[in-house]
Amino acid sequence: MAIVAVAVFGLFVWFLSQTASLVQLFGPLWPIDPDIHHHETKDAFYPPVCLEEQKRVFDMKDVEFIRGVDLVWFEDANGHKCVFRDGAFASGKLSIPANTPGNVPCDTSQLI
Repeated sequence: MAIVAVAVFGLFVWFLSQTASLVQLFGPLWPIDPDIHHHETKDAFYPPVCLEEQKRVFDMKDVEFIRGVDLVWFEDANGHKCVFRDGAFASGKLSIPANTPGNVPCDTSQLI
């Protein structure tokens, strides 16, 4: 009985070391550090953002992104000016397939 427990423990340690070696050589298989690219646009209320993760094997399912806005300044048709600072809002749940860039929706008109 004790020999079986030692063999199972040894097999577990071997598997763990092999997994650590693969992660060291090829990087993690899970999303860890996505590249976020902002794109220029003429519409100030909908700035597009593209999220890319190159070393991913698994899909990102039902991920919720929280976006932050440092400063929003606007003037309405009557000349009233408004400033909104340091705001955050959720973009809703989104799924991005593995090794595919995904566009994250951003609607800052929700802040006004």
